[in-house]
Amino acid sequence: MDYEAMVRQVIADLQGSLDDPPTFRELAARYYVSPYHFHRIFRAIAGESSAELTRRLRLERGAWEVRNTRDPISDIAFRSGYATHEAFTKAFQTGFGMPPSVFRAGLRDCPGIRSANGVHFHPNGMTRFHLAQNAGDAMKVDVVDVPATRLAAVRHQGPYVEIGAAFGVLEQKAAELGLGKEPEAIRVAIFYDDPDGTPAAELRSVAAITVPEDAGIGDLDEARLPTGK
Repeated sequence: MDYEAMVRQVIADLQGSLDDPPTFRELAARYYVSPYHFHRIFRAIAGESSAELTRRLRLERGAWEVRNTRDPISDIAFRSGYATHEAFTKAFQTGFGMPPSVFRAGLRDCPGIRSANGVHFHPNGMTRFHLAQNAGDAMKVDVVDVPATRLAAVRHQGPYVEIGAAFGVLEQKAAELGLGKEPEAIRVAIFYDDPDGTPAAELRSVAAITVPEDAGIGDLDEARLPTGK
């Protein structure tokens, strides 16, 4: 799959659906990849997740409306995805360095929000895109067909980047049980939750190793990897 082409199309889709943006799971389904794989590839190429891009574009659209319309700020806040005027003002201040009222009055120059990929809101929907820095290295991903597989696993709850501790426990217990010595044994991480919509402390994942159907796994958890990519 041409991942850069996929990301370009996703960005175009998101720019055209800011009022009702698809979730990253819906986007992943469109391209027949797993949600985690989509999230990883999109962030690597675009420099931000699809949810972060959507929030930024909606905030930028809100800024355009603040400057170019006389609509009430509260209405613009709602269209930008914020439930309250206060939440919009806080996000606006963070993004643009001033509250919406000052921006509307034109009292200060606005530097805009930085973007690693060059994509910004424009009323005519035009898209300018370039690879995020270091995207080439991050794109070195192999996609293979995987049959349904039995796993011995250690469960992890917390930030996905901390799953290494679970792999440490897994490797120690697997060695004690004689697991993972087969040439075809594969270490895998399975991520269950949307990192854009779930608090980091509540993210669920498992560190796992493929094992034969008849292998004893001691007190390791058993999991199943379904057929897929």
